[in-house]
Amino acid sequence: MSSPPPQRHRRRLGPVVAAVVLTALLATLAAVPTAGADPIKDKRAEAQQAEAQLNDLYAQQDKAVEAYDAAHAKLAKVNSQIRSNHALLVAAKQNLAEARAQLASLVVSAYKGDDQDAAMYVLAAQSFTDLVDRVDVLNRTSHDESSILHRVTVAERQVAHRQALLRTERVQARKLVRRAEAAKRRAAALISSQRAKISNLKAQINQLVGERKARLAREARRRAAAARAAAAAQQPTTPSPAPAPIAPPSGAPAPPANSVGAQAVQIAMGELGVPYVWGGASPSGFDCSGLTMWVYAQLGIHLDHYTGSQWMAGPHVPYDQLAPGDLVFFEPDIGHVGIYIGNGEFIHAPHTGTVVQISSLSDSWYAAEYQGAVRVTG
Repeated sequence: MSSPPPQRHRRRLGPVVAAVVLTALLATLAAVPTAGADPIKDKRAEAQQAEAQLNDLYAQQDKAVEAYDAAHAKLAKVNSQIRSNHALLVAAKQNLAEARAQLASLVVSAYKGDDQDAAMYVLAAQSFTDLVDRVDVLNRTSHDESSILHRVTVAERQVAHRQALLRTERVQARKLVRRAEAAKRRAAALISSQRAKISNLKAQINQLVGERKARLAREARRRAAAARAAAAAQQPTTPSPAPAPIAPPSGAPAPPANSVGAQAVQIAMGELGVPYVWGGASPSGFDCSGLTMWVYAQLGIHLDHYTGSQWMAGPHVPYDQLAPGDLVFFEPDIGHVGIYIGNGEFIHAPHTGTVVQISSLSDSWYAAEYQGAVRVTG
């Protein structure tokens, strides 16, 4: 990329021509829309509001993800309880089956009269009182076995009831997971839509800026032509040549690189990975001009938190003389800035959803949008 052309010397105009040029310049300035009716300013305000809304959507997405994780944790806990309770249920059913078998065997033996041990136990009584006591013992034994069967049956019913409750909880937990997953998808869709809206707004802003510059350039050419015609009418014998175009400030020789720039690069590299935050100017979050302002503030150098002001913060540097620490600017309206680190690379905070990172000036977008560089001298 070639550097801007060197500044040319201006010729002194006569009083009549100067008056005409001044009138044309004032008319051109008057043609600029007022702040209240500036569509570019309105679009930028709309974009800023959209960025704020996007940050709110990010917060909502975080909550949705947390709710989704909590629902999954609850479902996992319920499934674990179901597995544990199932093991208890299997054991309870086995105990119930064994108790029923024992009771059935007792009943069958009593019915058939095959229980020789019980008969011999009764017949061995030495007296009527002893006989009554022995019969009572047999009755109590039968009652105890029935009681055991009852307790086992109750336990089995309780475990089965808990299993049914846990299955109901699992159904509810699965519903909660589905709802949380749907909320997470909705949040992601809203973020995607908002990003597209912001991208569209930025495209509209760039288009409006380009249209305004083209309109002002056409108006300036028309006024300049009128001024030259008026000057020629005033001095027909010695017409004044057209004034030479005014070169950008980068025409002046750039000062040599110094250690301040290298120190700025070291400080900026320490902030790699910090998230982009609209209006941010601290290690908790940066926007593009906030990063450059903060870095140079660590070196005791004040820069305004505004790319337009930083564009005028020092002498302009040709592309082939870039040095570490130089501020590099992009977009026709100087809408983005970074810090040159050498080897055709620079560090910057690009946009919402990204972090402080290193990019190359040779990348297609940055190469096309590159506007120039400024050397910060303190």
